[in-house]
Amino acid sequence: MNFTREGVTRIEADKLLRHEDINYQNFERSLQEILKSKKVSPIIVDSKTLLVIDGHHRLAALRSLGYRRIPVMLVDYDSPTVKVYGWRRYFSPELLAKTIIRNFQSEGKFCAEYEKIRICEDNLYSLYWKLDSLENYLSSIGFCVQKNQEHGLKPPILTKEYVLEIAKK
Repeated sequence: MNFTREGVTRIEADKLLRHEDINYQNFERSLQEILKSKKVSPIIVDSKTLLVIDGHHRLAALRSLGYRRIPVMLVDYDSPTVKVYGWRRYFSPELLAKTIIRNFQSEGKFCAEYEKIRICEDNLYSLYWKLDSLENYLSSIGFCVQKNQEHGLKPPILTKEYVLEIAKK
C-alpha cells in the first residue's frame, strides 16, 4: 500500500488518541475503499496531543488490516488557522425524510435542526448518537444521505475544547 506523500509521517496506531465511536457502516465503507484502491488518505492528527482530528474510520480500517504504523498528517489543532466545521445531513427524497424525521422531534439542551424540526438531547454525546441512529435508519430503508455544509439537518458544532475533553475520557 502506498503511503508516500509530502508532509506525511507514520505513527504507531496505539499512540493515537481517538474521540469518536466507530459506526460499522462507515468502517466497512472505509475498509472496502482501502482494499479496492490500495491507497489511503492520511489521518489528520494534532501534533501536540496526537488527537485524531479526521480519519477515525480509516484508522479503524487500517488497524483491522494489521497496520501498526499509520500514515498521518500532523497539524497544530490549537492554531487559529485550524477551523472546526460541522456537517449537515441532507436526506432524499426530502419530503418523505422530513415526515420520518418529525417522529424524532424532542426537547433538550442541545438540538439539531432541520428547518423547523428540532431533535434534542440533554448532552451533546447523546444527541450525536441519536443523529447517527437516525442517519443509519434512513440509509437502511433506502434514503440517500449526503453530508454537506449548506443545507439539511444541522447539528450543533463541537468546539475544539469539547473534542479534547471527550478524547481524554
